[in-house]
Amino acid sequence: MDITATVTPTAHFDRQYQLHLKHLQLKGLQPKTIDAYARAIRRIGAYFAHDIDALSEHQCCRRRQIDPGRRKSLTHLDGRQTDAHSSV
Repeated sequence: MDITATVTPTAHFDRQYQLHLKHLQLKGLQPKTIDAYARAIRRIGAYFAHDIDALSEHQCCRRRQIDPGRRKSLTHLDGRQTDAHSSV
């Protein structure tokens, strides 16, 4: 029996989110940086119904492009920034 099959996407997301916060703290990042990264992950999680493990780079970038009022550059999950009009 696969135990992960019974875990909801929200419960899995919450566990991964807490683990992410722990890693950011252990890395020694400043509190404001941790808050910014955490806020981005929460927003992406909410947008994709907390099922973000299998997102493609295109989906991550597309999310950033459709938010009204956002900057024209894209910030990828790996920290790269690209122009919204350039190919990814």
